[in-house]
Amino acid sequence: MNKLLQEGELFFPGPSKGSFIFPPNGLKLWQNIQKILDEKFAKYKVENVKLPTLIPYSFFQKEKQHIQGFSPEFFQVRQTGKKELIEPLILRPTSELLFYD
Repeated sequence: MNKLLQEGELFFPGPSKGSFIFPPNGLKLWQNIQKILDEKFAKYKVENVKLPTLIPYSFFQKEKQHIQGFSPEFFQVRQTGKKELIEPLILRPTSELLFYD
């Protein structure tokens, strides 16, 4: 699938593992998919939410209890500027725990 998307110039791997780039036509396609899904969801009164991308490390550790065979891969933010954080933050696109912590 990735090869098809890349050859169609709709999607390219980004400079770091797990990142990607949508060139103009790929972004338009993605936005149209979102629009279609939003219209379908609206029929059932389903609403979108946005969650933080950075979550506390302790939240992430709780997922081990909920998902058998959980194997975490993530980026950690350990400091801002010169200030060391008390608890690292995890850069993660989704975390089910944010819904019901």
